[in-house]
Amino acid sequence: AYVLSYGATGGGLAYTANDGRTWRSLADPCSAPYARVDLAAPPPPPGDATGMWLICGAITRAGEEGQPKLVYRSYDGGKHWMLVASTGFTPVEAAPVGEIPLSGWVSQLATITPTIAWLGIRGVGIIVTRDSGRTWQLVSGMGRVEPDTEVGVTFNSTTLGWAIVFRRAVWRTADAVR
Repeated sequence: AYVLSYGATGGGLAYTANDGRTWRSLADPCSAPYARVDLAAPPPPPGDATGMWLICGAITRAGEEGQPKLVYRSYDGGKHWMLVASTGFTPVEAAPVGEIPLSGWVSQLATITPTIAWLGIRGVGIIVTRDSGRTWQLVSGMGRVEPDTEVGVTFNSTTLGWAIVFRRAVWRTADAVR
């Protein structure tokens, strides 16, 4: 099991392999102060290492319409992390990498395969990547999302997923495309 913490004073990532009796700290590229951090991992294919995803959403000032974001991938159970997308303007001064929108704020990350992930963005909707996190595109068909509205996303399998715009609507996908 993995436990991820974050907040205005920093955070950390820990792992247990014995039902929580002992914990080991792992490298955490999101350990600086962040407003929102989320970790997700799809079930690994047989014989493969866990392909983990980590997204960091920077702390912003009141009135800002966008949130700097960083997306990291690990293929060795969280021991090492690789930056795959960044808006730039982040606490760790990462240069822009890949393509992830600055607009909206990180809400919820869901992965379905080692290369595909969906991310709820407060005030925007759902964005999806199909290339291991390098480029992200807005999922169409959800309509307009109000600026302060959280957006959640989760999957029950590699094709059946749910998205919710809180206090507005729920959407379902049966093919992880539409």
